[in-house]
Amino acid sequence: MHLLMMLALRLCERWQEKDKPLLLDAVARATDQMRKPTANITAVVEASFEVMEACCQVVDNPYLTEALSNFKPAVSRAYYLSADRYRQGLQQTRAFFTDLPKAVLSRDSERAQALIRRFAEHQKSLIRQALDPETPVVEEGSL
Repeated sequence: MHLLMMLALRLCERWQEKDKPLLLDAVARATDQMRKPTANITAVVEASFEVMEACCQVVDNPYLTEALSNFKPAVSRAYYLSADRYRQGLQQTRAFFTDLPKAVLSRDSERAQALIRRFAEHQKSLIRQALDPETPVVEEGSL
């Protein structure tokens, strides 16, 4: 979460007009995957990583890119662990991918970081629920 927040901060600072198509196309591909009635979690996760990779390309920080890349296997496993719950929460994920570019393009790093924090907390809740079905899921309103 903190690495993604750092990426968002740098992205808000560094993106240029020429970067918009790269970023928005990656987001569009991810949200298109999420809109499919029978969303394939593997495709959604891969498209989500493509958004992160596009952001890394714009920020151009090899250390941050490497650190984030090193977490991809663990993040993938977490998504697959909670796949059923994640599939049910795709509307929230789509909202996140809709709101985050707006914050970045308006250079609102505080909003971008807050969105990432809330999304990460929700994802953490889904994983806890997958591990222990007695654990309540954090809903959008309580994020």
